[in-house]
Amino acid sequence: MLDKIRSWIKLTSASGISSARAIKIVNELGEPRLWIDDKDSPLAEFTFVSAEMLQSLTTMDDPPNWQETARLIQQYDLRFVTFFDAEYPEILKLIPDPPVWLFYQGELRQSDYIKSLAVVGTRKPSSYAKVQCHKIVSELVQQQMVIVSGLAYGIDALAHRTALSQGGRTIAVMGTGVEQIYPPEHRQLAEEIRQNGALISEYLPGSKACVWNFPNRNRIISGLSQGTWVVEGGLKSGSLITAKYAQKQKRPVFALPADISRDTSAGSNQLIKEGAFPVLQSRDIMDVLGISGSDISDSGDALQKLNELERKVYQILVNQPEDVQFDKLLVLSKLKVGELSTIILSLELKGFAAKSPGNRLHPIR
Repeated sequence: MLDKIRSWIKLTSASGISSARAIKIVNELGEPRLWIDDKDSPLAEFTFVSAEMLQSLTTMDDPPNWQETARLIQQYDLRFVTFFDAEYPEILKLIPDPPVWLFYQGELRQSDYIKSLAVVGTRKPSSYAKVQCHKIVSELVQQQMVIVSGLAYGIDALAHRTALSQGGRTIAVMGTGVEQIYPPEHRQLAEEIRQNGALISEYLPGSKACVWNFPNRNRIISGLSQGTWVVEGGLKSGSLITAKYAQKQKRPVFALPADISRDTSAGSNQLIKEGAFPVLQSRDIMDVLGISGSDISDSGDALQKLNELERKVYQILVNQPEDVQFDKLLVLSKLKVGELSTIILSLELKGFAAKSPGNRLHPIR
Protein backbone atom coordinates (compact mmCIF):
# COMPACT_ATOMS: atom_id res chain seq x y z
CA MET A 1 0.00 0.00 0.00
CA LEU A 2 2.85 2.41 0.77
CA ASP A 3 4.20 1.99 -2.76
CA LYS A 4 0.82 2.93 -4.16
CA ILE A 5 0.49 5.98 -1.92
CA ARG A 6 4.04 7.13 -2.67
CA SER A 7 3.46 6.95 -6.42
CA TRP A 8 0.23 8.96 -6.26
CA ILE A 9 1.79 11.64 -4.08
CA LYS A 10 4.82 11.79 -6.34
CA LEU A 11 2.60 12.29 -9.39
CA THR A 12 0.62 15.15 -7.87
CA SER A 13 3.76 16.71 -6.38
CA ALA A 14 5.17 17.33 -9.85
CA SER A 15 4.93 20.92 -10.99
CA GLY A 16 1.65 21.72 -12.76
CA ILE A 17 -0.07 18.34 -12.25
CA SER A 18 -3.39 19.09 -10.60
CA SER A 19 -5.85 16.52 -9.27
CA ALA A 20 -7.92 16.76 -12.46
CA ARG A 21 -4.84 16.30 -14.63
CA ALA A 22 -3.65 13.38 -12.49
CA ILE A 23 -7.02 11.66 -12.94
CA LYS A 24 -6.77 12.17 -16.70
CA ILE A 25 -3.23 10.74 -16.82
CA VAL A 26 -4.00 7.68 -14.69
CA ASN A 27 -7.13 7.00 -16.71
CA GLU A 28 -4.81 6.53 -19.69
CA LEU A 29 -1.73 4.92 -18.14
CA GLY A 30 -3.08 3.00 -15.16
CA GLU A 31 -1.76 2.93 -11.60
CA PRO A 32 1.20 5.35 -11.18
CA ARG A 33 3.33 2.80 -9.32
CA LEU A 34 3.62 0.83 -12.58
CA TRP A 35 5.39 3.65 -14.45
CA ILE A 36 6.10 6.61 -12.14
CA ASP A 37 9.82 5.78 -11.70
CA ASP A 38 10.56 4.97 -15.34
CA LYS A 39 13.47 6.99 -16.70
CA ASP A 40 11.69 7.28 -20.04
CA SER A 41 8.44 8.68 -18.70
CA PRO A 42 5.34 7.75 -20.73
CA LEU A 43 4.03 11.21 -19.85
CA ALA A 44 6.10 12.58 -22.70
CA GLU A 45 3.41 11.26 -25.05
CA PHE A 46 0.80 13.67 -23.69
CA THR A 47 0.55 17.09 -25.29
CA PHE A 48 -0.85 18.64 -22.10
CA VAL A 49 2.26 17.59 -20.10
CA SER A 50 4.87 20.32 -20.37
CA ALA A 51 8.63 19.91 -20.33
CA GLU A 52 8.64 21.55 -16.91
CA MET A 53 6.25 18.89 -15.56
CA LEU A 54 8.37 16.10 -16.99
CA GLN A 55 11.57 17.52 -15.55
CA SER A 56 9.95 17.99 -12.16
CA LEU A 57 8.79 14.38 -12.12
CA THR A 58 11.91 12.70 -13.52
CA THR A 59 14.29 14.55 -11.20
CA MET A 60 12.22 13.75 -8.11
CA ASP A 61 13.22 10.70 -6.10
CA ASP A 62 10.64 10.58 -3.33
CA PRO A 63 7.82 13.07 -2.78
CA PRO A 64 8.59 15.91 -0.34
CA ASN A 65 8.60 14.76 3.31
CA TRP A 66 7.82 11.22 2.19
CA GLN A 67 9.52 9.47 5.13
CA GLU A 68 7.46 11.42 7.65
CA THR A 69 4.27 10.85 5.65
CA ALA A 70 4.95 7.11 5.52
CA ARG A 71 5.65 7.04 9.26
CA LEU A 72 2.31 8.70 10.06
CA ILE A 73 0.41 6.37 7.74
CA GLN A 74 1.82 3.36 9.55
CA GLN A 75 1.59 4.84 13.06
CA TYR A 76 -2.08 5.75 12.73
CA ASP A 77 -3.04 2.84 10.46
CA LEU A 78 -4.43 5.25 7.86
CA ARG A 79 -6.32 3.88 4.89
CA PHE A 80 -6.07 5.24 1.38
CA VAL A 81 -8.43 5.19 -1.57
CA THR A 82 -8.11 6.82 -5.00
CA PHE A 83 -10.60 7.99 -7.59
CA PHE A 84 -10.19 4.67 -9.43
CA ASP A 85 -10.72 2.33 -6.46
CA ALA A 86 -14.00 0.54 -5.77
CA GLU A 87 -14.17 1.97 -2.25
CA TYR A 88 -14.06 5.57 -3.49
CA PRO A 89 -17.53 7.15 -2.95
CA GLU A 90 -19.34 7.06 -6.29
CA ILE A 91 -21.39 10.13 -5.31
CA LEU A 92 -18.15 12.14 -5.02
CA LYS A 93 -17.18 11.39 -8.61
CA LEU A 94 -20.19 13.42 -9.75
CA ILE A 95 -18.96 16.79 -8.46
CA PRO A 96 -16.98 19.18 -10.72
CA ASP A 97 -13.70 18.88 -8.78
CA PRO A 98 -13.51 15.56 -6.93
CA PRO A 99 -10.44 14.87 -4.77
CA VAL A 100 -7.98 12.55 -6.44
CA TRP A 101 -7.68 10.51 -3.24
CA LEU A 102 -8.93 10.24 0.32
CA PHE A 103 -7.08 9.21 3.46
CA TYR A 104 -9.45 7.82 6.06
CA GLN A 105 -10.02 5.96 9.29
CA GLY A 106 -13.13 3.92 9.94
CA GLU A 107 -15.15 2.36 7.14
CA LEU A 108 -16.31 3.68 3.77
CA ARG A 109 -19.58 2.20 2.54
CA GLN A 110 -21.21 3.02 -0.79
CA SER A 111 -24.57 2.49 0.94
CA ASP A 112 -23.87 5.45 3.25
CA TYR A 113 -24.50 7.92 0.43
CA ILE A 114 -27.92 6.65 -0.63
CA LYS A 115 -29.49 8.61 2.21
CA SER A 116 -26.79 11.07 3.29
CA LEU A 117 -27.28 14.63 4.53
CA ALA A 118 -24.72 17.33 5.25
CA VAL A 119 -25.59 19.18 8.46
CA VAL A 120 -23.56 22.35 9.02
CA GLY A 121 -23.86 25.64 10.87
CA THR A 122 -22.38 28.21 13.18
CA ARG A 123 -19.83 27.39 15.88
CA LYS A 124 -21.93 29.37 18.38
CA PRO A 125 -25.52 28.23 17.84
CA SER A 126 -28.50 29.56 19.73
CA SER A 127 -30.41 27.27 22.08
CA TYR A 128 -33.22 27.24 19.51
CA ALA A 129 -30.84 25.95 16.82
CA LYS A 130 -29.46 23.28 19.15
CA VAL A 131 -32.94 22.04 20.04
CA GLN A 132 -34.08 21.86 16.42
CA CYS A 133 -30.83 20.29 15.21
CA HIS A 134 -31.00 17.57 17.84
CA LYS A 135 -34.69 16.89 17.25
CA ILE A 136 -34.59 16.79 13.45
CA VAL A 137 -31.28 14.93 13.13
CA SER A 138 -32.55 12.35 15.64
CA GLU A 139 -35.64 11.75 13.53
CA LEU A 140 -33.64 11.54 10.31
CA VAL A 141 -31.19 9.03 11.79
CA GLN A 142 -34.15 6.93 12.90
CA GLN A 143 -34.90 6.70 9.18
CA GLN A 144 -31.34 5.38 8.53
CA MET A 145 -30.01 8.67 7.17
CA VAL A 146 -26.24 9.18 7.43
CA ILE A 147 -25.03 12.55 8.73
CA VAL A 148 -22.03 14.25 7.13
CA SER A 149 -20.32 17.23 8.77
CA GLY A 150 -16.96 18.79 9.58
CA LEU A 151 -16.17 18.03 13.27
CA ALA A 152 -16.13 21.75 14.14
CA TYR A 153 -17.50 23.34 17.29
CA GLY A 154 -21.21 24.06 17.47
CA ILE A 155 -23.65 22.59 14.97
CA ASP A 156 -21.12 20.23 13.38
CA ALA A 157 -20.28 18.52 16.66
CA LEU A 158 -23.94 18.45 17.73
CA ALA A 159 -24.96 16.80 14.45
CA HIS A 160 -22.25 14.12 14.83
CA ARG A 161 -23.10 13.48 18.49
CA THR A 162 -26.83 13.29 17.82
CA ALA A 163 -26.32 10.75 15.04
CA LEU A 164 -24.15 8.64 17.33
CA SER A 165 -26.61 8.90 20.22
CA GLN A 166 -29.31 7.47 17.95
CA GLY A 167 -27.14 4.53 16.91
CA GLY A 168 -26.55 5.97 13.43
CA ARG A 169 -23.56 6.43 11.19
CA THR A 170 -21.81 9.73 10.66
CA ILE A 171 -18.90 10.97 8.54
CA ALA A 172 -16.51 13.79 9.43
CA VAL A 173 -14.63 15.52 6.62
CA MET A 174 -11.39 17.00 7.95
CA GLY A 175 -9.57 20.18 6.98
CA THR A 176 -6.35 18.63 8.32
CA GLY A 177 -4.62 15.30 8.02
CA VAL A 178 -6.88 12.52 9.29
CA GLU A 179 -4.72 11.97 12.37
CA GLN A 180 -4.59 15.70 13.19
CA ILE A 181 -7.86 16.02 15.11
CA TYR A 182 -9.07 19.60 15.01
CA PRO A 183 -10.24 21.01 17.29
CA PRO A 184 -8.27 18.81 19.71
CA GLU A 185 -11.15 18.91 22.21
CA HIS A 186 -13.04 16.62 19.82
CA ARG A 187 -10.63 13.70 20.05
CA GLN A 188 -13.15 11.52 21.88
CA LEU A 189 -15.88 12.46 19.42
CA ALA A 190 -13.53 11.60 16.55
CA GLU A 191 -12.85 8.19 18.08
CA GLU A 192 -16.60 7.48 18.28
CA ILE A 193 -16.99 8.52 14.64
CA ARG A 194 -14.17 6.12 13.65
CA GLN A 195 -16.14 3.31 15.25
CA ASN A 196 -19.46 4.28 13.68
CA GLY A 197 -18.60 5.87 10.35
CA ALA A 198 -15.44 7.46 9.00
CA LEU A 199 -12.99 10.33 9.34
CA ILE A 200 -11.80 11.37 5.89
CA SER A 201 -9.47 13.95 4.36
CA GLU A 202 -7.89 14.78 1.03
CA TYR A 203 -4.94 16.35 2.88
CA LEU A 204 -1.70 14.50 3.50
CA PRO A 205 -1.01 13.02 6.94
CA GLY A 206 0.69 15.62 9.09
CA SER A 207 -1.20 18.54 7.51
CA LYS A 208 -2.03 21.04 10.26
CA ALA A 209 -5.08 23.28 10.53
CA CYS A 210 -4.85 25.95 7.84
CA VAL A 211 -7.46 28.63 7.24
CA TRP A 212 -7.56 27.89 3.49
CA ASN A 213 -8.11 24.16 3.91
CA PHE A 214 -11.51 24.36 5.56
CA PRO A 215 -13.45 26.20 2.84
CA ASN A 216 -11.92 23.85 0.25
CA ARG A 217 -12.89 20.70 2.16
CA ASN A 218 -16.51 21.94 2.30
CA ARG A 219 -17.03 20.82 -1.30
CA ILE A 220 -16.43 17.26 -0.06
CA ILE A 221 -18.96 17.62 2.76
CA SER A 222 -21.65 18.64 0.26
CA GLY A 223 -20.26 16.27 -2.37
CA LEU A 224 -20.81 13.22 -0.15
CA SER A 225 -24.39 14.28 0.57
CA GLN A 226 -27.70 14.10 -1.23
CA GLY A 227 -28.48 17.52 0.24
CA THR A 228 -27.06 20.14 2.62
CA TRP A 229 -28.89 21.55 5.63
CA VAL A 230 -27.63 24.84 7.10
CA VAL A 231 -29.06 24.87 10.61
CA GLU A 232 -27.87 28.34 11.56
CA GLY A 233 -25.13 30.53 10.13
CA GLY A 234 -24.09 34.13 9.64
CA LEU A 235 -23.60 35.82 6.30
CA LYS A 236 -19.85 35.03 6.40
CA SER A 237 -20.26 31.57 7.90
CA GLY A 238 -18.32 28.67 6.43
CA SER A 239 -21.62 26.80 6.29
CA LEU A 240 -22.74 29.14 3.52
CA ILE A 241 -19.67 28.11 1.54
CA THR A 242 -20.85 24.51 1.87
CA ALA A 243 -24.29 25.58 0.68
CA LYS A 244 -22.78 27.32 -2.37
CA TYR A 245 -20.84 24.17 -3.23
CA ALA A 246 -24.05 22.13 -2.94
CA GLN A 247 -25.76 24.49 -5.36
CA LYS A 248 -22.89 24.14 -7.86
CA GLN A 249 -23.13 20.37 -7.46
CA LYS A 250 -26.88 20.63 -8.19
CA ARG A 251 -27.82 19.24 -4.80
CA PRO A 252 -30.73 20.70 -2.76
CA VAL A 253 -29.99 23.18 0.02
CA PHE A 254 -32.08 23.38 3.19
CA ALA A 255 -32.11 26.01 5.94
CA LEU A 256 -33.73 26.40 9.33
CA PRO A 257 -35.82 29.59 9.56
CA ALA A 258 -34.54 31.56 12.52
CA ASP A 259 -34.64 34.81 14.49
CA ILE A 260 -34.14 37.68 12.03
CA SER A 261 -32.52 39.79 14.76
CA ARG A 262 -29.59 37.40 15.28
CA ASP A 263 -26.41 37.81 13.21
CA THR A 264 -25.82 34.05 13.34
CA SER A 265 -29.19 33.51 11.63
CA ALA A 266 -28.71 36.01 8.82
CA GLY A 267 -27.00 33.57 6.47
CA SER A 268 -29.49 30.73 6.83
CA ASN A 269 -32.41 33.14 6.45
CA GLN A 270 -30.76 34.61 3.36
CA LEU A 271 -30.51 31.13 1.85
CA ILE A 272 -34.25 30.69 2.23
CA LYS A 273 -34.79 34.07 0.60
CA GLU A 274 -32.67 32.86 -2.32
CA GLY A 275 -34.63 29.64 -2.72
CA ALA A 276 -33.34 27.13 -0.18
CA PHE A 277 -35.94 24.76 1.21
CA PRO A 278 -37.13 25.87 4.68
CA VAL A 279 -37.01 23.09 7.26
CA LEU A 280 -39.88 23.07 9.75
CA GLN A 281 -39.75 19.34 10.38
CA SER A 282 -37.67 16.33 9.36
CA ARG A 283 -40.25 15.32 6.77
CA ASP A 284 -39.44 18.52 4.81
CA ILE A 285 -35.95 17.16 4.12
CA MET A 286 -37.06 13.60 3.38
CA ASP A 287 -39.77 14.68 0.96
CA VAL A 288 -37.39 16.81 -1.12
CA LEU A 289 -34.81 14.00 -1.23
CA GLY A 290 -37.49 11.48 -2.15
CA ILE A 291 -36.84 9.36 0.92
CA SER A 292 -39.74 7.40 2.31
CA GLY A 293 -39.78 6.25 5.88
CA SER A 294 -41.86 5.00 8.73
CA ASP A 295 -43.91 7.40 10.82
CA ILE A 296 -41.64 9.73 12.73
CA SER A 297 -42.33 9.86 16.42
CA ASP A 298 -43.01 13.27 17.91
CA SER A 299 -40.19 14.00 20.33
CA GLY A 300 -42.56 16.39 22.08
CA ASP A 301 -44.24 13.34 23.59
CA ALA A 302 -41.03 12.75 25.52
CA LEU A 303 -41.75 15.84 27.62
CA GLN A 304 -44.35 13.76 29.40
CA LYS A 305 -41.45 11.89 31.01
CA LEU A 306 -40.47 15.05 32.91
CA ASN A 307 -41.98 16.14 36.18
CA GLU A 308 -43.23 19.68 36.72
CA LEU A 309 -39.95 21.16 37.96
CA GLU A 310 -37.93 19.41 35.25
CA ARG A 311 -40.24 20.84 32.58
CA LYS A 312 -39.89 24.28 34.16
CA VAL A 313 -36.09 24.23 34.04
CA TYR A 314 -36.07 22.71 30.56
CA GLN A 315 -38.38 25.45 29.28
CA ILE A 316 -36.09 28.11 30.75
CA LEU A 317 -33.16 26.58 28.84
CA VAL A 318 -35.15 26.52 25.60
CA ASN A 319 -36.20 30.15 25.97
CA GLN A 320 -32.67 31.49 26.46
CA PRO A 321 -30.81 32.76 23.36
CA GLU A 322 -27.47 31.37 24.64
CA ASP A 323 -26.19 28.62 26.90
CA VAL A 324 -27.10 29.39 30.50
CA GLN A 325 -24.68 29.52 33.43
CA PHE A 326 -25.71 27.63 36.55
CA ASP A 327 -25.87 30.82 38.64
CA LYS A 328 -28.20 32.51 36.17
CA LEU A 329 -30.37 29.40 36.06
CA LEU A 330 -30.64 29.57 39.84
CA VAL A 331 -32.03 33.10 39.60
CA LEU A 332 -34.42 32.33 36.74
CA SER A 333 -35.76 29.12 38.28
CA LYS A 334 -35.94 30.43 41.88
CA LEU A 335 -34.83 27.01 43.08
CA LYS A 336 -32.29 26.08 45.72
CA VAL A 337 -28.81 24.91 44.73
CA GLY A 338 -29.46 21.30 45.72
CA GLU A 339 -32.82 21.20 43.96
CA LEU A 340 -31.48 22.65 40.74
CA SER A 341 -28.45 20.35 40.74
CA THR A 342 -30.72 17.32 41.07
CA ILE A 343 -33.00 18.52 38.27
CA ILE A 344 -30.08 19.25 35.94
CA LEU A 345 -28.66 15.77 36.53
CA SER A 346 -32.07 14.27 35.76
CA LEU A 347 -32.40 16.31 32.54
CA GLU A 348 -28.94 15.14 31.45
CA LEU A 349 -29.72 11.50 32.16
CA LYS A 350 -33.02 11.74 30.27
CA GLY A 351 -31.33 13.37 27.30
CA PHE A 352 -32.90 16.83 27.57
CA ALA A 353 -29.87 18.93 28.52
CA ALA A 354 -26.10 18.91 28.29
CA LYS A 355 -23.24 20.88 29.79
CA SER A 356 -20.97 23.23 27.86
CA PRO A 357 -17.55 24.58 28.90
CA GLY A 358 -17.74 27.19 31.66
CA ASN A 359 -20.43 25.38 33.69
CA ARG A 360 -23.07 26.32 31.14
CA LEU A 361 -26.12 24.32 30.10
CA HIS A 362 -28.16 23.98 26.93
CA PRO A 363 -31.21 21.96 25.84
CA ILE A 364 -30.72 19.13 23.35
CA ARG A 365 -34.31 18.25 22.33
